[in-house]
Amino acid sequence: MGSLSHNFYGKLEIPVENVKQFYIYAGSNAMQDALDMARRIKMMTKNTPVSVVACDCKWAEKKEILADTDIPLLMCECGGQSFLGDLAEKILAS
Repeated sequence: MGSLSHNFYGKLEIPVENVKQFYIYAGSNAMQDALDMARRIKMMTKNTPVSVVACDCKWAEKKEILADTDIPLLMCECGGQSFLGDLAEKILAS
């Protein structure tokens, strides 16, 4: 999913005015790309919250890369399927 979204990110225009919150998953694969995407989206959207959801693989490195930002790093299981699924259900229910 991370590399898939990375492949599409540069090719799509994001209608940021319609987005209330961004969640970006950063696993071991495509980690740097996902974190770079989070930083770029945060710069584009200033007032729209951006959060990174990440497993504990390379946690210290992820934390260090985001240290100079106000982007929260939320821990989840490897792959993030359960965490992100639960998150999507909560958002859709609200």
